[in-house]
Amino acid sequence: MIPLPLVADLIEDEHFEDLDLRGEVLAGKEFHGCTFTRCTFAAARLERCLFDHCEVEGSDWSAVRLGNSSFRAVRFTQCRVGGVDFSAANQLMFEVRFEDCVLDFSSFVGMRLHGLQVLSSRAREADFTGTDLTGACFDGTELRGARFWRTTLHDADLRGASAYAIQPDKNRLKDTRFSLDAALDHLALLGIRVRS
Repeated sequence: MIPLPLVADLIEDEHFEDLDLRGEVLAGKEFHGCTFTRCTFAAARLERCLFDHCEVEGSDWSAVRLGNSSFRAVRFTQCRVGGVDFSAANQLMFEVRFEDCVLDFSSFVGMRLHGLQVLSSRAREADFTGTDLTGACFDGTELRGARFWRTTLHDADLRGASAYAIQPDKNRLKDTRFSLDAALDHLALLGIRVRS
């Protein structure tokens, strides 16, 4: 059952704490300047919702279905957002930042995510196929098993990322920043060995 504060279609500057929307359906809701602390959205369906300048802290968004929902200047901190198909969101209005989050098995296929920030997080088996990650930063993020194929990584910063494999001949790299060890590993993928 949807809690009373969520009956309205337009919700501004509310602070939701310990809200449980597990498996619920929200359609056409607009959240402006709202904060969600320790809220559970796991397996919820968000249809044509708008989250504008919102903060999501310590919350569970695992397997949320996004149904053309929009995210403008939304920050997720210490959240579980695994198994989410972000490519189902409104791609014309998608600006998010992840800090200390778990994004395992999430999909960003085909999205344009210029300047995406995924910091001190874990994104195992995340799918970035065909994604434009120009200017993205993955500082402190584990990308074990993440899929990069036909991905644009111009000016992306992967120096602080770990456990990833990016085939230079299968992706678009230009001014992409890698740590020295990662750069040597990527040269090895092309059959180039560097000896000191």
